[in-house]
Amino acid sequence: MKRRILFPLLCILLLCCALFSSCQKELCLNDYVSERRENVYIGESDGITLKIQAGEREAPYASDGVKGETSPLLEAFLSLEESELPPVLQLRINGKNYGGEMNFDKVKKVYSYSESVICDEESISATVTVGEESYSFKAENKRTKEHLSDESVLSLLREKEKELFDSLTQGNRLLGELAVRFLYDDGCYFYAAVTERSGKITALLLNATSGEVLARKVLNG
Repeated sequence: MKRRILFPLLCILLLCCALFSSCQKELCLNDYVSERRENVYIGESDGITLKIQAGEREAPYASDGVKGETSPLLEAFLSLEESELPPVLQLRINGKNYGGEMNFDKVKKVYSYSESVICDEESISATVTVGEESYSFKAENKRTKEHLSDESVLSLLREKEKELFDSLTQGNRLLGELAVRFLYDDGCYFYAAVTERSGKITALLLNATSGEVLARKVLNG
């Protein structure tokens, strides 16, 4: 009688072990994303453009093919010529105030500011003060529901670069790190990239709605 009971239980146990083992082998691409730019906000005031990018990135950042701990990252860029007095940025996000002095980037010719804060709002209210002058912005999110999800972008990257992923995959581990950036530049796009531990980067530029591959680039580390 005991054998009749134990045998079905043993079969169930073996089946559960097999299912667990197969689940363990599944590669989860999200676990290897070291940089994720989810939203881009654009606002204009008196011919001045404020661009805000929100997402997360590993810190300290290193393009070494190994994903580190990530933290929220918001970056703001102001298209203003260098002035004697640095602009002071004020942001209202999730009901709280953020901001401070902006730094001038002599290479990109813009002022920038960064903050570790999560932001997924539809718009951001902002004020920039330069001396006695003040500019008000309502920066609108350019990412909408019609655009691909980050998960869909990662799946497309894996599909388009199948041989590369096969070479970097060991069981349920990926020997590399991933980046997904939502981009806005007179249109919406996605940058999706794989960085190998050698430093080699394989990147795709995708249409943000259809997922069509618009460009492919390989950089050797």
